Amino acid sequence: MGMRFVAEVAVLGLCLFSGADSASPPGYRSVMRWLTNGLRHLHGLALPTSSALTKARQRLGSKPLELLFDLRRGALAGSGTPGAFAIGLRLQACDGTGLDAADTPANAREFGVTQGRNPQLRLLALVECGTHALIDAVFDGVTKASEHKLARRLLHALTPGMLLLADRNFPGHQLWGLVAASRADPKARYRQPRFGCSSSDPESPRGFVISEVPVRLNRRVGAGQ
Repeated sequence: MGMRFVAEVAVLGLCLFSGADSASPPGYRSVMRWLTNGLRHLHGLALPTSSALTKARQRLGSKPLELLFDLRRGALAGSGTPGAFAIGLRLQACDGTGLDAADTPANAREFGVTQGRNPQLRLLALVECGTHALIDAVFDGVTKASEHKLARRLLHALTPGMLLLADRNFPGHQLWGLVAASRADPKARYRQPRFGCSSSDPESPRGFVISEVPVRLNRRVGAGQ
């Protein structure tokens, strides 16, 4: 068993068992004990030290994990999968979250910090409903990219036949126009009720309901702006 493979398994284990201890994420040795619990009887198997695992992870880098993600991501739902389809369209959900990074000056410079002065990454994922399969995901520093900016980097993963579900932070003329250009169908939850009226349109594809969203104009904007 090569050390590179051990490092890959250890990194995946750190992710899988990150919530195993409510006080703090488990260390390298604890994760390796859990992963090798059924292999202790094998002759010559020794548990690597925390220092050895740390150095192996640094040597591993991010590329093997990027390749693994690209290999495994994608839709899994079949035509009969519960919760995966609606009105003939494959349901996809887009949402974001924050991931804490190690509290180091280098991470603070690279990713930015929150109001609590903690370095953090902003992660945005496109997930298949019904299976929770990851279609794609992007991330950047919390001060470098908003969810709207990250969403533009996920547009390539949208295809015709998808119905995109998004939270109230996402609706916007420019972003929704880009989603429509991918020929996927967007649907979002709004911050507050803004629909003036709605009616069934017999000419609308797939029986969609047409809604009117009033727009408030700023009269103080100068001419030509």
